[in-house]
Amino acid sequence: MNVWCALLIYCLLSSCVSAQTLRLYDYHQHPPFNTDDNTGLSHDLVAYLNEKLQGEPRLELWLVNRARLAQEMADPVFNGMVAWVNPAWVGDPAGERFLWSRPIMHDTNELLSGLATPITYHGPESLKGKSFGGIEGYRYQGIDEAVAQGTLVRHDAKKVKTNLNLLMRGRIDATSVNGSALGFFISSAPYQGAFFVSPLPQSRFTRHLLLAKSHATLQARLNIIADRMESDPVWQAILAKYHITP
Repeated sequence: MNVWCALLIYCLLSSCVSAQTLRLYDYHQHPPFNTDDNTGLSHDLVAYLNEKLQGEPRLELWLVNRARLAQEMADPVFNGMVAWVNPAWVGDPAGERFLWSRPIMHDTNELLSGLATPITYHGPESLKGKSFGGIEGYRYQGIDEAVAQGTLVRHDAKKVKTNLNLLMRGRIDATSVNGSALGFFISSAPYQGAFFVSPLPQSRFTRHLLLAKSHATLQARLNIIADRMESDPVWQAILAKYHITP
């Protein structure tokens, strides 16, 4: 009898632990979100949110590629969260498929070109006849349309560093780096002082937390946290570690 009671208690406790753990997916494989030593802004975000949520639920970071994430999100029983995304990127501009937090970051796509051939971005026409280095699976507002019209050529790579190296060697004319990542890259060798950064960004956007439809209560709690992040010195200190300015 004692064995059965112990087994029942174990099962109940296991169910509680499972119910309190929620996967926070992230597909960003580049700094500052994820760095080579298995740390980075995404890890800090999870720790920050867990502190604010006080373990109810406990968030657990799951690093996946975009294809795997798309499979997870297409599952009718998807019950997780996704970090650093925008409704337009997942075909949910009206917020009908998922729940969304308020912005947790205001970000940009910065246009980089060579020092010898600087490009100040005023729109896709600034890249007419040029070659642009993008990231596989990423969309670039205005640039993708120009590529479709044949006014510029897009070459894709898997990593930001690959495009930066190609730009340094003159293999492409321009590339784009998120403003949140720019300081991390250009503050260290070999990229420090190696590029011209357009005074005007290629685009501006906000980053959010995506939640499954079943998490309306959690969404409300996260909105309160998101609204306070910009003025929270703890979060600002985290951003400063990665050379990110609000």
